[in-house]
Amino acid sequence: MDAEAGTENMEQSSEMYTPHPEKKPEAFDDYRRLVMDTVDKMIEQAKKQAEKEAAQIIGEANRRAKQIAERAAANAEKAQYAILTESRAIAKETTTNIEQLTDALVTMQEDIDDLVGVLGKQAHALSETANKLETAMSDTIEKTHREIDARLQVIRELNQRFKRVVEGTHRDGEKEVEHTGKDRDKELAFAPSGRREQKGQPAVLATQDTGSPPSDGDKQFSGNLELVILSPNSPELRKKFLTSLPATAGVDLQSPPESVGKKRTQTVYLPKPVPLVKILRQMTMVASVVENSAGTIEIVLETGDQWRG
Repeated sequence: MDAEAGTENMEQSSEMYTPHPEKKPEAFDDYRRLVMDTVDKMIEQAKKQAEKEAAQIIGEANRRAKQIAERAAANAEKAQYAILTESRAIAKETTTNIEQLTDALVTMQEDIDDLVGVLGKQAHALSETANKLETAMSDTIEKTHREIDARLQVIRELNQRFKRVVEGTHRDGEKEVEHTGKDRDKELAFAPSGRREQKGQPAVLATQDTGSPPSDGDKQFSGNLELVILSPNSPELRKKFLTSLPATAGVDLQSPPESVGKKRTQTVYLPKPVPLVKILRQMTMVASVVENSAGTIEIVLETGDQWRG
């Protein structure tokens, strides 16, 4: 019957629209409305079908009654009995059909109530699952943030230690150069003239190579700045130098470097004032640093065989 077909369609709709446990709870309101709309349509369809069948039955009864009435005109007594008998049969059949239809509607309503209960339980279970997932994700994100902060703190501490080591090495180097220069001056003062000429030239070269920083070493730089980097024969060293700049000097690399021959121009941004020239001169891979009149800083890196990282 149509009522049984409607119930079967309801079961198929329930299986078709069973929500996936990973969907969010907001989807269940739409899903519930969809189910209720489907149920309302099926009930309306069942009512229309019942009315249609009742109308057909009544129409058939009228037609048959008319036929019987026409025959009764010819034979009243015989027709009267036949009319009563057939009318009773039709009435009984109509009553039976209405009762069956009523039972089908009651069964359908029970199935609908069961389906609504199942959907409610599924929605509650999925809501709890979504809450648990959200809590787990929040805990994971918070834990990740804590781990990142801890690693950043370690990096900052290592950077500070590295700076202190570099500064200490630089001061020790200056003291050693100063002490070596004094010893050489004393030695040359008591040496023959020919020996002085031989010893004098290396002393000048050493002074040129390890001279103290210029007076602009403490100058503060901030904002956008162009660095002109010259690496004689080591592209790898230039790449390592650019990679270490953000952590060592606190700068942000703004764009890919532009190459002209062995020179690379790199635009950087300093969020706060720092003595950039002084910091660059303390890096072991840097041979010299000069600020030119155009406002850019020219950096010459050590050759590959001189730098030991």
